[in-house]
Amino acid sequence: MKKTLFLLLCGALSLFGCHRPDRATDIDPAESHMFLSGCVKPPMGSLGYLIGTYLTIEGHRYEPTDGLKRPGRILLVDTVQGNRLDVPVKLIIKNVDTDSMNTQTRWILNGYESGAWVGSPEGLPPGTPVEQHQFHFHRYFVVTSVESPTQLKIKR
Repeated sequence: MKKTLFLLLCGALSLFGCHRPDRATDIDPAESHMFLSGCVKPPMGSLGYLIGTYLTIEGHRYEPTDGLKRPGRILLVDTVQGNRLDVPVKLIIKNVDTDSMNTQTRWILNGYESGAWVGSPEGLPPGTPVEQHQFHFHRYFVVTSVESPTQLKIKR
């Protein structure tokens, strides 16, 4: 009796499995709770892997040449998972102290790409305070460990 009940319960639960839509337009707003349950694939990162994929990246600190002062948190990534990229990717690096590093030093970092929505979306009610940035998904790399340079420290 217990085995039959267990099999019936497993069969019923399989009817409510995760639906993994391929596009955001495939998501029913009434099922938005599925995002929280992990049933929807994360977006693609700028390095060609899904956001949240553990990666080893390599590159050099990027210094803009436009004369504007920015924190030295941008890495020009030229290698991902040991594979050289055809075109290097500029990526903001979170949680490491990069200001003392020069642009000649090669970095090898482990971590994952993440992101957040920034800016103000369209269609806000009149009088709503808006941000200067256009509404977009801002990607960045969260460092979990540093292989090189050894003096680069993770901010905890």
